[in-house]
Amino acid sequence: MRLLEIEPRLAKATDFAAIHRSVDQKVGGLKGIGALTVYDISHRMSAYMGEAPKHVYLHAGTRIGAQVFGIEGAFFEPGILPNSFSRLTPAEIEDCLCIYKDDLKGVSSEKRLSPLRLCCCKPATAVLDVT
Repeated sequence: MRLLEIEPRLAKATDFAAIHRSVDQKVGGLKGIGALTVYDISHRMSAYMGEAPKHVYLHAGTRIGAQVFGIEGAFFEPGILPNSFSRLTPAEIEDCLCIYKDDLKGVSSEKRLSPLRLCCCKPATAVLDVT
């Protein structure tokens, strides 16, 4: 019901960031509603509206995966990641950082991550190499 209250604002939103901001302001502070829920709601609404995120938004597991690369904050530009991520959309990067957070935690700047299949993000031929 709370989201229906901001329907006019959502209808005028021109990009994912505006949708995310509106959803976060309306329900982000509610008990049990965290950054992941806000992102998921915003992502579904923006997909319906034909908009996609231009940044990678951090929440829960995604934040853990991003910490491997020294990234903090609420969101970041995808271009700051290693080149291996360049063919992924921000939403796909968000998925991969979250799904592979435990694998990424074991990677240091001096270690090479053994090829990690990104079957959930791109065709199974895609390999992540974070050298």
